[in-house]
Amino acid sequence: MAYYRLYFMDGLSGHVTSFVEFEAESEAKAIALAESKREQVAMELWCGRTKVKRWPPDFDKSAPKSVA
Repeated sequence: MAYYRLYFMDGLSGHVTSFVEFEAESEAKAIALAESKREQVAMELWCGRTKVKRWPPDFDKSAPKSVA
């Protein structure tokens, strides 16, 4: 099991606003768990000093839905 840290980032400044720590059996499982916690902000998944993946902000989730 490896130790991972998922950072939630401010889209404008790039500063970390919060993070979640967890263990996973593989990098693929860690990425799947991180994606299940997806928010509209940018995210970075790290394992020690290695950046595993970065997700850009998802502005579509915060956009108002049009009523047709």
